[in-house]
Amino acid sequence: MYVSKYNLILDTPEEKKVILNPLSGAIDIVDEEVIQFINQVRTNKNIQSAESESGLLEECLKRGYLFHDQTEETEKLKQAAETWCNMVKNLTEHFMVYVTFACNLKCTYCFQKDTAQDKSFVMNKEIIGSLFKATNFIHEERGTKESPCLTLFGGEPLMKRKSQVEAVEEILRNCRENDYRVDAVTNGVGLSFYCDMLSRYNVECIQVTLDGPKEVHDKRRIFANGKGTFDRITKGIDDVLEKGIPVIIRVNIDEMNIKGLPGLARFITEKGWPDKGAKVKLCGASEEMEQCFNEPDSRTYKKVFQVYNAHPETKMMLLNLRLPRIFETVVKHGKMPFPRAQFCWSTSGFSYSLDLLGNIFPCCCINACCDFDGARYGTFYPELKLDRDTLEAWHSRNIFSLPQCRDCEIAPFCGGGCTRTALHFGRTLREGAICPLAITEKEIQTVFNYYYPQLKERAGI
Repeated sequence: MYVSKYNLILDTPEEKKVILNPLSGAIDIVDEEVIQFINQVRTNKNIQSAESESGLLEECLKRGYLFHDQTEETEKLKQAAETWCNMVKNLTEHFMVYVTFACNLKCTYCFQKDTAQDKSFVMNKEIIGSLFKATNFIHEERGTKESPCLTLFGGEPLMKRKSQVEAVEEILRNCRENDYRVDAVTNGVGLSFYCDMLSRYNVECIQVTLDGPKEVHDKRRIFANGKGTFDRITKGIDDVLEKGIPVIIRVNIDEMNIKGLPGLARFITEKGWPDKGAKVKLCGASEEMEQCFNEPDSRTYKKVFQVYNAHPETKMMLLNLRLPRIFETVVKHGKMPFPRAQFCWSTSGFSYSLDLLGNIFPCCCINACCDFDGARYGTFYPELKLDRDTLEAWHSRNIFSLPQCRDCEIAPFCGGGCTRTALHFGRTLREGAICPLAITEKEIQTVFNYYYPQLKERAGI
């Protein structure tokens, strides 16, 4: 018998333990005797005992906590990676479009603040025409049935300058003509100006960042002169919601602004935004390009959970982070989500980032500002050239193909780590990986502690 390397044993406030296995998807509240039995197997002690005769051995094999041998587990990992890749290859394309590298804010934690690119440059009509020829070619070649989704991105895509207004409208017009779905990621200060245009072209959703109530936000998300942006952004949110455009309010959390979450929750509720189609998501914040995987550490998680418990109104702010989403899935469905074989959509083959210089990249965190060997998929301007070897190298990265990940007990949680981070530290596309520091057994235990009462109440695990 072989004990799965993916077994995680988590403590509870009681004498019980929780055992979960992200590869098999099993999660159970168990007595100490179950843990002792598994440890007996691990130490090669005789298991031909009452436990095995009573069906415990059979149940552990069924749940994936034990295998007949290591080869059986390795094959299960391979099958999981293949199943994942088959699922995602049919997802329709998501094109992130850099309208400009420029931004009208100087946010204190922005990882793009030191870009050396020409910030006066904006996509022109010729480049936009080439962009849609490329995206249509990619869509037709992949053979997906649903319409692609295009996201206006930057820099700041919605700045109020003539060339940029014309570029945004040209992109939106092409989206409508090609039956693309479209949304935008914006800092929000130009929303009031753009809201009529966004409504006219049926933009599906706007993501805007608010980092707290006014007194908190205005210290973090500021204009170049240091002036705060809260009033401009909230006015813009009001305007687009009145046009019927849903809004995702992103809150970049760190230890500096967590205490402001109750005030922000009250402000949003008093505004009535949730009733008009707004959702609030708590996300990570990072100042460094190499820290693209910006999940919080256990200290930050604990502080968020303390706020949740002390201020129930903040629970309308969803933790849009990997570990909380895993346990929310268990609470809702009584089982773990399918093992994550790839880190993010850039390695899954349907995410493309197109910048205003005519480059195609796999990830919105990579553009012409970055200097990584082997990071570029190709170009769409002045002509379309796809690097098939690079495409295949990105899309083949998963927790089975990466040697480092095959031996990692938490690989099905992280999916192989951020490829951009791996490239930053000199790793290769084919084999290199960097483990995310924010997914460890310590963080898993911290997040589990918060969700345990809900898991216990559900009693389906």
